[in-house]
Amino acid sequence: MSLFEVLIILTLGSAAGDVAFYHDVPMLPVLIVFVTLGLLYRLVMWLMSHSEKLENLLEGKPSVLIEEGEFAWEKMKSQNMTEFEFFMELRLVGVEHLGQVRLAILETNGQISVYFFPDKLVRPGLPILPEPCCERFLKVPEDADYACIHCSEVVTLNAGDETPCPRCEHKFWVKACTATRVT
Repeated sequence: MSLFEVLIILTLGSAAGDVAFYHDVPMLPVLIVFVTLGLLYRLVMWLMSHSEKLENLLEGKPSVLIEEGEFAWEKMKSQNMTEFEFFMELRLVGVEHLGQVRLAILETNGQISVYFFPDKLVRPGLPILPEPCCERFLKVPEDADYACIHCSEVVTLNAGDETPCPRCEHKFWVKACTATRVT
């Protein structure tokens, strides 16, 4: 549901609520509000079907949040969603780590569409399960692939490295996960 549709529903609910709660409110103004909003809604839908700019303004555009197993960080910053909310949504569709995800799109209705790599193409990625994300390292304990906790960039690090992320310059790492999806 778009913001415009939510606004229409709230306005209709407010108009109907006045009649329900206040017995001295006449029905005619409420009916006029209902008819006017119905006509306004139809007009705006017609205009949106003929104008892509208006549709993008009122409905918004889908945003790509993960590309090839890594955050599209600049796009993620502009969304009204925290990393933790995003990770929760991914876990609900069976994602264990970002290396399993080829593409994740935040749709205009707030839902997330997820497209997976085939199992043989899964790459190391940032784990999004709560326990692996808790073990963060400034100085990595062993030679392995590590994912930046901030931007999800995966790099191979040697034991004892305190290297900042080459993508975002943050310094905290988690061990990258390589599990394939259970389907």
